[in-house]
Amino acid sequence: MRAPGGRLAEHWITIGSPILLLAAWELASATGLLREAFFPRPSTIVMHLRQLAADGTLWGHTAMTLVRIGCAFALAAVLGVGVGLAMGLWRRLRDGLDPVFAVIYPIPSILFLPLVSFLVPPGEIALVVTTAVTSFFLIAFTTTHGVQQIDHLVVEAAFHYGARGWRLFATVLLPGALPFIFTGLRLGLGFALIVVVAV
Repeated sequence: MRAPGGRLAEHWITIGSPILLLAAWELASATGLLREAFFPRPSTIVMHLRQLAADGTLWGHTAMTLVRIGCAFALAAVLGVGVGLAMGLWRRLRDGLDPVFAVIYPIPSILFLPLVSFLVPPGEIALVVTTAVTSFFLIAFTTTHGVQQIDHLVVEAAFHYGARGWRLFATVLLPGALPFIFTGLRLGLGFALIVVVAV
């Protein structure tokens, strides 16, 4: 059990380290160690944010970003979990798609945008599809792994007690894979945010 003093020190470190980083950033930009054109002072950023918030520009762009992320993530989540579960349950499908995942998954997310622009109308649709594709592979991969890691003895025991088909899936396979599915969804949401901001 940790002493109260140790916990207090940890809290101070957690709170103080970002403050020290911002102070160092402010000082480095003010003294010219960092080029202010590329690394503007935190105080300057806050001032501009206040201006954008006051004239409504910030809220409009924030709403559009949230809509893009929401649409892309919903599409990626539905397809990623569905494909991941199917790959985890059917070995032939997994053997057929594994090489595709191995080739596409390492590709940087931003490179999907030109390819998607050839397949769908450029603009908002291309941006949403690109973001969805980026998150899809991560969600599908973790979901597949979640199904595969379920102990086969548990599956056999459930089968022995009469669990078949949908009942086996709903009571054993899906609950066993849920921690991995939620991990994939959490990481996929983070990837979606990065891609939307980057493009």
